[in-house]
Amino acid sequence: MPKISVIGAGAWGTALARVAADKNGAVTIFAREKEVVESINSVHENRIFLPDIKLSSSIKATGNIEDIADSDFILNVTPSQFLRSQLADLVKENKGLKAHFIICSKGIENGTLKLMSEVYEEVTGSNNYSILSGPSFAEEVAEKHYTTVSVAAKEESIAKKVKDIMELPDFKVSMNRDVVGTQLCGSLKNVIAIACGVVKGLGYGENTKAATITQGAKEIATLALFLGGKRKTMLEPCGIGDLVLTCNSEKSRNFSFGFGLGQGKTPGELTAGKPQVVEGVATARSVYDICRQRNIDLTLCNMIYKVVNGIAEPKEILKLI
Repeated sequence: MPKISVIGAGAWGTALARVAADKNGAVTIFAREKEVVESINSVHENRIFLPDIKLSSSIKATGNIEDIADSDFILNVTPSQFLRSQLADLVKENKGLKAHFIICSKGIENGTLKLMSEVYEEVTGSNNYSILSGPSFAEEVAEKHYTTVSVAAKEESIAKKVKDIMELPDFKVSMNRDVVGTQLCGSLKNVIAIACGVVKGLGYGENTKAATITQGAKEIATLALFLGGKRKTMLEPCGIGDLVLTCNSEKSRNFSFGFGLGQGKTPGELTAGKPQVVEGVATARSVYDICRQRNIDLTLCNMIYKVVNGIAEPKEILKLI
């Protein structure tokens, strides 16, 4: 069996560890939080980020990065804006760099405006990675609800290796070679989910939300095609599947964040005391900067950036759908 590790012991990282352990046996999950390590190892639960979900005893947590150094595969679930620093630490310590990295982070780096794959290549000097993305609430994956995700790699043989170590009867893996489009779908759907939450928070119904999703899908396709992605990727789990899921449920942090904005709450009020990251906020900033630099017209995405940063009122979204 291959040696598989997970970097990032939030809800999603823990759920992926469940999948990998069910398929391959032993899995090591790296966490910075001492209480998470203790919880997983002592009671086989992640009581901080995924409470009340029993985990296999074959999942071991560690706070020592050296314990994953000889992994064959590493699922990296670090929030997108911290991926660069996480990779830099691994390069500095030369730990885990021989492994195939499965990038599970969804976002576009602020400032550099790079995709996670570009960050990986720049920091490590390697192209030994693939992208895992799709409609997959962590709690439902952990509870073995049927889920389909996408794995993208530049070579089909690489995607096949990831499929082989991750696919289960309850966790299906669809393969493609569109690394760019897969990442952009996974990143921008969080921005559109904020918009959908806003219109619901304003008191509008399903028709309005459907119109928002429609406009959002157009804008995702526009940017993906402009940056080299493929239109057909929108029809994959990482595309329309992830967009529909994230835009239609209060389980989505991005949707819930937008809902709060629509009700008049501030971003600070909505994130105070919560350990989870609302990825769509940072992604909206990157998309806004890309549009300005490249002269691309993504009106809904740009409006979300303005609403999140107090430049526009939430009701302004209604003019764009």
